[in-house]
Amino acid sequence: MAFNKNLEELPHDTQAEQSVIGAILIEGQGAETLTAEDFYHIEHQKIFKVIEELRKRGQVVDLVLLNSELAKQGLLEEIGGTSYLMQLAGSVPNASNIDYYARIVKEKAVLRKAIALAEQITKTAFEGDLDNTRRLGMQVSSLYIDTLEKPFNEVFTEEDYIRISQAKRWTSENLYKLTRYVPFTRGENIYIAGKTSTGKTQIALNLAINFLQQGARVGYLSMELGREQLLLRLINWETGDDLKQIAENDKRLANIDLRQKNWWELGMAIIKQDFYKNFYFTEEYFDLEDIENWIESHSFDVVFIDYVQLIKTRYGSNRNEQIEYIARELRRLSKKRCIVVLSQFNRVRNEDEDEIDLSRLRDSGALEQTATSIILIRRDQDEFNKFYYAVAKNQTFGLGALTNGWKRMILLPSGKFKEDF
Repeated sequence: MAFNKNLEELPHDTQAEQSVIGAILIEGQGAETLTAEDFYHIEHQKIFKVIEELRKRGQVVDLVLLNSELAKQGLLEEIGGTSYLMQLAGSVPNASNIDYYARIVKEKAVLRKAIALAEQITKTAFEGDLDNTRRLGMQVSSLYIDTLEKPFNEVFTEEDYIRISQAKRWTSENLYKLTRYVPFTRGENIYIAGKTSTGKTQIALNLAINFLQQGARVGYLSMELGREQLLLRLINWETGDDLKQIAENDKRLANIDLRQKNWWELGMAIIKQDFYKNFYFTEEYFDLEDIENWIESHSFDVVFIDYVQLIKTRYGSNRNEQIEYIARELRRLSKKRCIVVLSQFNRVRNEDEDEIDLSRLRDSGALEQTATSIILIRRDQDEFNKFYYAVAKNQTFGLGALTNGWKRMILLPSGKFKEDF
């Protein structure tokens, strides 16, 4: 048949589209991940839309049923008539390859969407609208091919094994049990939550430095800690357990003074170590789209975000909807890297300090649903250097022995945490 020649020549594969429909007419099923809009040719869009309608009624699609329904809707002649349907059913190379044909159709549809977005990006860029240009750019980066449904024994490939075998899992010598039972690796979206001044940032820095020392490429996004404050903590990390050699028995972080040349030069020497070349720190971003752009423009192994309640987004009519959107996007970002997010506790509740309760998290609903693991932090009120953590959720390994109550950590003068159980 002659196809509509008014369509602009965008990416498409006519034979794949024909094979998908033909295979459905033969097998009565398949290509459930496609929609009518995924097809390039108007004729195929109309045919597939009727197939979708028949499926919603619970009917098994075949040539006779499809032909009849198209005729009822006055579409039969528009798509080329009964002869074209018969041609589709008779010309499919191999009906069992329908998943392969469907993937080709989906790939071409995604490419057409990318082209449409590129045109909009060009238009908004010429108009000087940077915010919309960035937003559209994020939509391009989020385009993907839906996984076609397969039985589980066919899901994994040799490429999957190579990817998994090469994936590194980052650990901490001082927090060995925590990083043994909570996997810090690609695909994990981990939350560290607690009240103000309970050591969330310090434990994040402990993990970040340990991971850097093991060769990880680490991004650290802070909305509270400035770069000078970070440099102070790095100096203390390197020297705090033995500051008497440098500052005459002075072992307090507060006495490191970057205005003094000796401290400044020590700080510069510390960050010149090779592993800090893989450390990227920023305090510039609060908007979710900027954060996503920053993360996706670097090949990070692990990203720390401090903290989730300060992230802004335009999506959602209220803060609850915004947090839900932010949480989903952070989970999406974790597919290619490990994302560690700091979170606050609710302030209005006088909770039992010993209670391990996920509802204590501010915005707990959305965060709990999207997190792979949640680590709760609290501080001993009687002794300033005693802290506790509890693993309240562990989606990957399940709740096990480590989640049986709070585990004590000691904060050393250097700012390093050390498990004490």
